[in-house]
Amino acid sequence: MPERPPARVKSVPPPPSSPTPSPGGRAAFFGRPDWLAALLVFIVVGGGYLLTLAPEVTLEDSGELATASFYAGVPHSPGYPVWTLYTWL
Repeated sequence: MPERPPARVKSVPPPPSSPTPSPGGRAAFFGRPDWLAALLVFIVVGGGYLLTLAPEVTLEDSGELATASFYAGVPHSPGYPVWTLYTWL
């Protein structure tokens, strides 16, 4: 009987590393860099918002809408009924 050549064994690469499991056993969806980026965006956008707020009632519809919400009235067409009732409450 003829001798067989030795079989070649293909090396199987290890599976890719999975995310670190959280204490509950599931993989963490957001990592530390994601939370830091979200915090940085929140601070920058929130700071820009606070710096550009109107300090008082502005010249457009603000005064009319504030008065209408105080008396539960209709400011003008379309009237913004949900907003008026919400602010009146």
